[in-house]
Amino acid sequence: MVLWLEPVYLIDANIPTEDVDAVLKSVTEAVSLAYGTYDSVRRVPTSRVSFSIPKDPAVLDKAIAAIRLAHPYEEPVVNVRDGWASRARGKGDEDNPHRWWNRKRKQGS
Repeated sequence: MVLWLEPVYLIDANIPTEDVDAVLKSVTEAVSLAYGTYDSVRRVPTSRVSFSIPKDPAVLDKAIAAIRLAHPYEEPVVNVRDGWASRARGKGDEDNPHRWWNRKRKQGS
């Protein structure tokens, strides 16, 4: 069992910066945006960190526990999505002209 996770809909919306407040007001009037025991908390700048791990519930538990241990918030926002990640096999494209090792260096680099 993966601790600290529950099913949700993850919604991403591209909104012009000047309209973010109006859209969020509209959404919060329609549905609660509660996260755990918090709702409508003040906004602060954050950074989104993305990484992939093997699809293994035990590894996911360890990753979530590590985030919760080091995160400064009591209720950190952590979303987990199923996905696929590319993995280079290291063979077959050594001569690809787009690989960094095959690009001509700019003068002065």
